[in-house]
Amino acid sequence: MCIVWPRLLALLAIITPNGSPDVTALVWSSCSHHKSSGSKLKHRRALQGTSIRSQIDGNHILKQQQQQTSYDPQTYWKLPRLYVQSSRLAEKYVVALSPEQTHYLTNVMRFFKKRKQDAEDTSTISTSTKHCVRLFNGQDGEWLAKVIAPIEDNTKQRKRQRNDAPLEAECILQLRKQQCSDEEQPWIIMAPLKNQSRMKLLIEKCTELGVGRIILAKSDRMDGSVLSSMSTAATIAPSNDSSNELMDNVYGKSREEDNVSMDKLRIQAIEASEQCERLSIPLITTDVSSLIDAHDAAAVLSVKEIVKLWSASLKRESIYDSKKLLICRERGEQSTNVVPILDALRERDTKTVVFVVGPEGGWSAEEEALFDEVCLQSDGDEKLIQCVSLGSSVLRAETACMMAVGAWSLVCD
Repeated sequence: MCIVWPRLLALLAIITPNGSPDVTALVWSSCSHHKSSGSKLKHRRALQGTSIRSQIDGNHILKQQQQQTSYDPQTYWKLPRLYVQSSRLAEKYVVALSPEQTHYLTNVMRFFKKRKQDAEDTSTISTSTKHCVRLFNGQDGEWLAKVIAPIEDNTKQRKRQRNDAPLEAECILQLRKQQCSDEEQPWIIMAPLKNQSRMKLLIEKCTELGVGRIILAKSDRMDGSVLSSMSTAATIAPSNDSSNELMDNVYGKSREEDNVSMDKLRIQAIEASEQCERLSIPLITTDVSSLIDAHDAAAVLSVKEIVKLWSASLKRESIYDSKKLLICRERGEQSTNVVPILDALRERDTKTVVFVVGPEGGWSAEEEALFDEVCLQSDGDEKLIQCVSLGSSVLRAETACMMAVGAWSLVCD
């Protein structure tokens, strides 16, 4: 618009030949004021744009910080889960993985194939899942950990390190806290099965369903070869590697062969726990000292001895009153002392349920008589010893264990 002003000045000069200075000054001052107003408006708009951009940048930074401090659990569901038995899990703790776990990550999962480890900033490492695994030890919950790749100079050294050197993982973020112990989960007292494949199936499925402890005991009609070999306590515990010294010849083999067999059962429990998202490993043992007042903790007791000691402990009002013993009976509809397992579980007011499952040959007449006797004696308001039925069908031992623990998981879990 300032281009029009010279023409207006010329027109004023024609109208007023004397060239009144007042009019000319007025016109030039108006033009200057218009220019200054436009400059101020542009400056004001520039400041507003800067403040808007600053606000957007601030919101973006805040959003990034919130993403770093929070996480979506579904992001980590597909990451491998590994059990580290003797390592503490905490932030920035470095855990050494076993040779088997190293082989699993490098050769089976191809963890580092055609990849280079990223030198990531520690402020954003919690949101990255590259080269990450989930670790748990049964005590400190579940942690997200970053696997540290070995330093590689050449191809031969890379192959040698991948085959020999165990990997390490650094804990980054706790995904889940430890929820419960085996004291709150159901226990099973049973005679060991002669067939190891069926025993492994039992451990796998009961682990997935939530069993806390499996206690091996003698029974009248269990297989003779298994009965003759059970002489000392056997414990398959995830506490330390020296537990092999306590292994018993449960399957009638030599000490070395039997340790291998028992280790396979323990590995089965660990693999099932890793697969089903459990935070603990079930304990497989013959030690009942934590369950009843046993005189010899190293002795393998029979089911009859356990039931008698349990009944005697209840009369003394000991700490075992917090546990409920449920004896699984076949053909339970023929006895008046047997109740459906679901009814017994709904009536429970205890933290721990202990199932007693019969051997492959079934309960003997002497064991049946003992069960009827103790169930009648405890037929009061508490009913801490009950005989339960799993239905009209006669089930295999491993099927009965799965069904009992499965009923507990449906009603109580």
